[in-house]
Amino acid sequence: MLKLNLSSNIIVSSYNQKFTGRMQINIKVFPGARKPRIVEEDMLLKVYVNAPAVDGKANTAVVKALAAHYKVRKSGIEILKGHRSREKMIEVAL
Repeated sequence: MLKLNLSSNIIVSSYNQKFTGRMQINIKVFPGARKPRIVEEDMLLKVYVNAPAVDGKANTAVVKALAAHYKVRKSGIEILKGHRSREKMIEVAL
């Protein structure tokens, strides 16, 4: 596994030193925020979303916000860990 430090805690998987086009990032979610935004702080992305943490609405808002931030499709964002937690591991397909 090749570990890179580019604008956040990004882990890029590689096989025989080939770039796979995916990165994993750790985020902390703040549901019910007044102003939706993404802030990088201490090697962690803080994602503030308006949606409440009820019935997966905050997760949907996080996926939408990260897709817009990284300029990828929503289907290119996957929550790997932390579906019911504020701390999540996300995979982004570049």
